[in-house]
This record gives sequence, C-alpha cells and structure tokens, in this order.
Amino acid sequence: MGVKYTKNCFGKNKKLVDQRENVLEVKNIFDKIKNKYLILSENYQKKLGNLKI
Repeated sequence: MGVKYTKNCFGKNKKLVDQRENVLEVKNIFDKIKNKYLILSENYQKKLGNLKI
C-alpha cells in the first residue's frame, strides 16, 4: 500500500520527487506506525486476557 499510495500522492500534487528516496522514507514511516500499533494491540490483548482471569 505505502509505495503505490505515495507515488500517486506525489503525482497528483505535481511535485518533482525522487521517488526512490522519498517513497522508501514514507514507507518507513508507515512501517513505524504499523509496528507501534502492533505493540499497542499486543499490550491491549494481554490486558484483556488478564481481565478475563
């Protein structure tokens, strides 16, 4: 999703962008958000598990 989305986004804004660097940079941001979300969701699941006990 990240790579296609950023290419479309840059294209629509008519900005001259070196796609290799910027797409990777934005993809890394998406990955960081995804990783943080997964960590939070794991902690949340553990809390739910503790509540059930």
